Amino acid sequence: MGARQRMTRGEERFNALLSAVLLLGILVLVNRIASRHLVVRHDFSEDQLYAVSEATLRTLGRLEDRLQVKAYFTGDIQSGQIALAKARLEGLLAEFAALSGGRLHVDTVDPNTSSEALSEAQELGLFAFPAHSVRGIQRIRQDVYLGLVLRYRGREEVLPFVSPNSFEIDLSSRIYSILRETKSVVGWFGADPAPGTHEAQYGTFTRLRGLLSQQHLVETVEYLASGAPVPERVDVLLVVRPKELHPRAAFAIDQFVQRGGRLVVFVDQAEMGRSGEARISKATGLEELLELWGALPGPHHVWDTASFGKLPMTRNLMQYGLEYPLFVRMRADSFDATLPPAANLQDGVFCWAQPIKHAEPLAGGTRVILAQSSPDSYYVDLTETVLVDADMEDMVKSVTASLYARGEGQRYALAVVLSGRFPSPFEDGAPAPWDPLADSDKPLETTDETVLSWAADSQVVVFGDADWVRDGYLRPPNERLVSGVVDWLTLDEDLVAMRTRVPRDRRIRDFLQEERIRVGASDSEVLDTTGEIEREMKLEEAAARAARRRQWTCMLAPILGTLALVFGFGIARTLLGRRAAEREA
Repeated sequence: MGARQRMTRGEERFNALLSAVLLLGILVLVNRIASRHLVVRHDFSEDQLYAVSEATLRTLGRLEDRLQVKAYFTGDIQSGQIALAKARLEGLLAEFAALSGGRLHVDTVDPNTSSEALSEAQELGLFAFPAHSVRGIQRIRQDVYLGLVLRYRGREEVLPFVSPNSFEIDLSSRIYSILRETKSVVGWFGADPAPGTHEAQYGTFTRLRGLLSQQHLVETVEYLASGAPVPERVDVLLVVRPKELHPRAAFAIDQFVQRGGRLVVFVDQAEMGRSGEARISKATGLEELLELWGALPGPHHVWDTASFGKLPMTRNLMQYGLEYPLFVRMRADSFDATLPPAANLQDGVFCWAQPIKHAEPLAGGTRVILAQSSPDSYYVDLTETVLVDADMEDMVKSVTASLYARGEGQRYALAVVLSGRFPSPFEDGAPAPWDPLADSDKPLETTDETVLSWAADSQVVVFGDADWVRDGYLRPPNERLVSGVVDWLTLDEDLVAMRTRVPRDRRIRDFLQEERIRVGASDSEVLDTTGEIEREMKLEEAAARAARRRQWTCMLAPILGTLALVFGFGIARTLLGRRAAEREA
């Protein structure tokens, strides 16, 4: 056989170029066909956080008609970060449209360029948020719209602002809501602090009501002390910060549970005084009921020395965050993950929380601790100073030191879930309705009406804190917990599954903080003398230099390691090729 004719160098180059062009063309063609006719995705993240949940797929599968989603998105966004967020939102909308089987249609308008779209956005309550970006030495401010309006069979849901991080929860929960012919009814029993009082500065519960109104009908429950029962249409009753309730009101709440109604109680026995200390209120009016059921908060505050939030403070015109053990910070191990509202929760803060006393479950029922403090927790009396004063930092250190002297700490229950049937403390007779003209010293009369006890299966959730759901403290982790509890009690399991899709807590190592600890930098953010300030600045600079070195090491090590492997592979391949050539020769 004759030797095979070798191609010239020009022919080799032409063949290589032709092969590359053909391969590129095949890839483009396959990609276009797949994007139109094949929707295949796989989420390689450990939490499967970017995969659409089964609950969302079930919700989309319930669409029987056209769901029109109108996106009010700013077209030309100057901020690069927000432009990327918008692009991701558009991709997620396209994915939802594909998964809906053609029933979800998206129409995008730009309120920044269309006066008609701007007028519609304003009428719908959509708002623009200011986005800042820098080009050269110029700082640019732009009003950006990222809102959605959903319309389905004459019903409408509005999302004033959407974020890629919570897009699936926000959109799928609104789709779930718009598909329901009727919403569950959440009863609200409780009053906000009186305007102008010291207590009022710590916030009302307006945000909580608004949050629950997104999925439920929130209805104020009144006149329980006057003899009115909790309305039959109420599915879940929220008793928010009860204060000195009349026995007839406690009876109405008890009988609501006896009929199978679900109950959530936010207990707070501490009144905030003007001088900065807490004072025990006379009573909530539910002590007898909660003690009988095994969910009575004790007259203390939990002081968590290991897991705490920060209290904003100002000293010498400087703002800083004080590590505040009375703000109990919840971690993954603080929650009982077997309960649907707490599954996958990683965070949350209870403010001035009271521990719920230990008790055995009721006969035939269950008692589960929903949330608890860390093992390094203690309790302090409600009369301890808990608000802001000039010596707050010293007070925290002093109290912590005195608690350490007691011995080891322990976990305290901050929220419990009771399930089953409940006894009534009013078996001997129902309290008579409140009579404003009656003699207050006269013994409470009873009526001969029927009193239910151990009557029907129900669930009761008791929180030893009400401050965590106030306007000033209702952060996203707290929102997820309280929304999850209410959704769960209204038997909306799909909503609970959507809300609990949060990423696992994977904290990035803080090299700077580690180096600050190593060099002995102070944790105090308020320094009194010039010498202390100069010393602290030198320590901070040394810590920053060491942290930068470690950061560069972590970044360069994998790069240099990869290059070394490639270089080593190339040398080994060359040596093997030479040996093979020598053997052939």
